Amino acid sequence: NGIHTHREKWREAWDFEIRDEDEDFYRNEGIRHEDYYCYSKPVTAPADGYVEQILNGINDSPIGEMDLTHNWGNTIIIRHSEHFYTKMSHLKKDSFKVVKGQWVQRGEVVALTGSSGRSPRPHLHFQVQEFPYIGSYTLPCALSSYIRHKKSGFEYVQTGIPFQDEVISNIQPNEAIAAAFRFIPGQLLKFRVKNEDNTIKEIVWEVKSDSYNNTYLWSETGKARAWYKNDGKVMWFTHFEGNKRALLYYFYLGAYKVINGFYKGMVVEDQYPLHIIADQRWLLLQDFVAPFHIFMSSNFSMHYRKMDDQFSDSYVYLDSSATLKIFGKTTSVIDFRWELHNNLISKLVIIKDKRKIVVEYILE
Repeated sequence: NGIHTHREKWREAWDFEIRDEDEDFYRNEGIRHEDYYCYSKPVTAPADGYVEQILNGINDSPIGEMDLTHNWGNTIIIRHSEHFYTKMSHLKKDSFKVVKGQWVQRGEVVALTGSSGRSPRPHLHFQVQEFPYIGSYTLPCALSSYIRHKKSGFEYVQTGIPFQDEVISNIQPNEAIAAAFRFIPGQLLKFRVKNEDNTIKEIVWEVKSDSYNNTYLWSETGKARAWYKNDGKVMWFTHFEGNKRALLYYFYLGAYKVINGFYKGMVVEDQYPLHIIADQRWLLLQDFVAPFHIFMSSNFSMHYRKMDDQFSDSYVYLDSSATLKIFGKTTSVIDFRWELHNNLISKLVIIKDKRKIVVEYILE
């Protein structure tokens, strides 16, 4: 619900603008469209789908004025599935990069932002709707995998509904992180492992995929596998099976969810399935009393601590931990110290019960 627009059956929509560090929407005097940061910027498809409709040919409204005859301005509607469409409006005239009926992929540029229609200054109108028409009513929806910018720092939002005047952004990939956790089927990952007693051994993992294109890391020596997904923004593990003494198990715990962008001070949190980290005896008791009380929690957190070289992204330092709590008391903590260099996981230190294991990547 906005003050003047996004009312009643059209209330579930967003208007996006771009501001600078001084919270200004424009440079110079702000009297030209080109002065606005949100003017002539790429608009991308929010998800895969077919271009259902394109409305083009409407000029930008002069700054401070609105074209009430063509309320939505230049518009594109994308069909993602039956009864699920997205609409983006107030686009720049003749800026469309696609045509009606064309298949588009998430992230593909479809047009440029403008100020056509009921738009006193450049911005992007976005909504989800059930039907393929320009004036269709809106549907409630949430956004996924974005960064919330707060005065206290950065916050990763897995799924959320931004409120008015909230500052958000897409995850901007950091190549040092993205490449280090980009595992490709057929790839071999080789590590040198130094234990507390100074014994050294080499470990080899293979990246594999099954007949359904599900990907996983396989440890032949550890007889373990860790299933993962990577959508370009986030790498996360979905399942582990096998020996929980294997190095791969600890890697799974320490890299349970990795955001492929660097935001200093950001902490990413999630929860493991209880059976992954808890003792079987406690699991039996928890299952028995689960209808009445959940007394166990297994928590993951990753802290984006430091990046040495802001220009080449060459050194990145991350800290993560796996924590088990029973009746509110911490009973187990495993800490991980990550060093990323030259697009690799160059070093990983695992600390458990005051014992330390040092893992280093073997570059061939």
